[in-house]
Amino acid sequence: MDPRGWVSALTAQYHVAVANEVLTTYPFRNIQGLRNHTNYNFAILYRASDATIRAVCECLVKEFLTCRFAGFQDATIQTSRTRTAPEIAVNDSFLTSIRQAVDHDGAVTVFVVDPLLHIFLPLNFHNAHWCCIDFNVNTTKIFFNDPLNQTVYLNAVKTIASNIKNRVLPEYDMVPQNRLIQCVAFSCGVFVCWMFIGQVLLGATLGMSVTPLPRWRFELFYYILTGCLLSLTDYPTTKKNDESQKGF
Repeated sequence: MDPRGWVSALTAQYHVAVANEVLTTYPFRNIQGLRNHTNYNFAILYRASDATIRAVCECLVKEFLTCRFAGFQDATIQTSRTRTAPEIAVNDSFLTSIRQAVDHDGAVTVFVVDPLLHIFLPLNFHNAHWCCIDFNVNTTKIFFNDPLNQTVYLNAVKTIASNIKNRVLPEYDMVPQNRLIQCVAFSCGVFVCWMFIGQVLLGATLGMSVTPLPRWRFELFYYILTGCLLSLTDYPTTKKNDESQKGF
């Protein structure tokens, strides 16, 4: 895919700064600014993969000390012939780490300048679809989302969220979100990334639809490449705003 096709809605300076760099750089060259990981190379700018989602989450964690990345969780949909919900294996050590993060990092102490506000959990369905969960420590809510807004995926995500809630976060409320709907195929990874960005930068995903999708895709990859969100500098962050999900 030619990166020049992503940026028609942006000014020429970004065409020159990024599109040419992506085109002329060896795909497996590491991206500067990200930790030394074999998957953090220019190839992740071609398609939103698991490495892309991880890179975006780690960029958010690096920029906003109030965020944590929980890792990836496998998920399975329930088939029409199955009467009982599928068992979801949520690792015990993962559950313990979430509870410890909420108890320790979420506490306002003299040692914690920026208390924990968000824990990001992307969910992968057999490498075919992505959904996401955000544990909002500030509001004690578990926000879960399927970019396709399809019942079969929402039920699976809800099962995982309920499992985590019942085992380690009983005081949290579960809140489904469907304001950010995937309008085209093969873009769930992009929407999941913007879902997490929208949790931190309140209102950042307003107006995201099929029409400006090339721009949102480009801005996402530009963020990974440079650490800068092009048009979102005026949005409030949850670090400075206590209102729950305003505009999102």
